[in-house]
Amino acid sequence: MPAPLDPPASPPWAALGLVPVKLGRPRTDPLAIARPRLGAALTAALAHPLTLLVGPAGAGKTAALAAWAAGRDHAVAWWTLGDDETASDRWLAYLLAALAAARPELAPSHWPVGPVDPLAWLGDQVVAPLSRAADPLVLVLDELERATSPAFWRAMTWLFDHLPSGLRIALAGRTAPPIPLARLEAAGALAHVDAARLAFDVAETAAAAAKRIGRELDAPAAAWLFARTRGWPAGVRLLAPALAERPELVEADATPLDRRALDFLAEEVLAAQPAARRRFLLDTAIVDELQPDLCAALTGRADAPAELWRLADAGLFVAPVDGPRGEVWLRYHPLFQAMLLRHLSEETDGRAAGLHARAARWYAAAGRLERAVDHAVRADDPALAQELAAAHGFDLIRRRALGELARLVALARRAPAGPRHGLLATLAAWAALPGD
Repeated sequence: MPAPLDPPASPPWAALGLVPVKLGRPRTDPLAIARPRLGAALTAALAHPLTLLVGPAGAGKTAALAAWAAGRDHAVAWWTLGDDETASDRWLAYLLAALAAARPELAPSHWPVGPVDPLAWLGDQVVAPLSRAADPLVLVLDELERATSPAFWRAMTWLFDHLPSGLRIALAGRTAPPIPLARLEAAGALAHVDAARLAFDVAETAAAAAKRIGRELDAPAAAWLFARTRGWPAGVRLLAPALAERPELVEADATPLDRRALDFLAEEVLAAQPAARRRFLLDTAIVDELQPDLCAALTGRADAPAELWRLADAGLFVAPVDGPRGEVWLRYHPLFQAMLLRHLSEETDGRAAGLHARAARWYAAAGRLERAVDHAVRADDPALAQELAAAHGFDLIRRRALGELARLVALARRAPAGPRHGLLATLAAWAALPGD
């Protein structure tokens, strides 16, 4: 998150013990690039009473709002949320102080101390004065995921339902807040700016990289950087310097370029997940398509389909992808998947091999034999390869997938000779045929 600006000196709430850094608008990054496309999207969204920006760590939510606010003529108030204040009575003082920092005339004659009726205060000190305001005030509530108090969000829901015409609120965080989003959206009060809108496009990726390293990348390197990061702003910032130092790795093993981005994801995202979700993420990282039934087979969890969409709601690195029959599935961001696979490879209980074996059987049952072979080989299980060769070898021949057949037979023949040995020899002969 960009460094915050301090609020005005000696504010009237200073004696309340509020943390000033939470009430300052963040500074804009001097290496940030101009993004007219995103600025226009924010301007259109913030014409609504409420705007929700949700995206994973490093998606650029705070930076986008700070850059937008820096170019505005009207006042923008800012409050970076935290569980310490939202779980206590202090949140009301923070909210009023954020508004007063942007509009001093909104400072109340006295401040809430101790237990108070928050709805009465919101009505008297926020709704009433801002209903009479000539110019709208934009209030940014940043880092939503840090506020977990149900009482706080009940009060905020009341404010959203009674929002005065002179106040617009931007909500930014890694997860959506526990408020009635569908109802607010149906009423036309809520606009969304999602991670896809926050992401850099190809030109912005190249421009952001050039700002970081002081020179332009060549076209192949810029294209690789966009494909690897999918425009994730933090990923571009982390990978660009390494790419500038070692451009030859783009055509070879790019793993060293990823190291800092993978560390960021492990520290900022994976470590913050509860144990059950971490296990789900690691167990499903071996596949490139998060199909609900496949994820259930990998994890043994009956709620796998629901958990997939909870991942999206939790601001994790998943995006929709079209399945082979037009279904909408999910997939992990390439860097996020690489981080998960790195952690899975560090487990010493052989779990990864077992997961590949489960995937191989699921793909075989689904008739997707090429993927089944790939996972069987990764499982390094000759007995499984024999099983798949016996059941599906001639299907691979009919599909003319002789390369996959050869890989499967080579693995299967490492198992002890048995009653299927003659069948394997026949399949091996087919796999060795030249051409078609």
